Amino acid sequence: MVVGIIIGVFVFILLIIFIAIYNSLVSLRNQVKNTRGQIDTKLERRYDFIPMLSSSIKRTMGHWRIFNVFAKKK
Repeated sequence: MVVGIIIGVFVFILLIIFIAIYNSLVSLRNQVKNTRGQIDTKLERRYDFIPMLSSSIKRTMGHWRIFNVFAKKK
């Protein structure tokens, strides 16, 4: 009788430990997924930014060409 109670308590404790470890692993997996999603978002944003940066530089170069024409005339 006492041995059965001790075994039952031991199994219950092992079950609680297993559940705690499982929950920790699920939490870590969710953190990894969230972090990967944030990295993907930042990379997409940078990738989308490249054409805007290129067009901005082209416009700025046009202004500098006009400025150089006026500077050479003086």
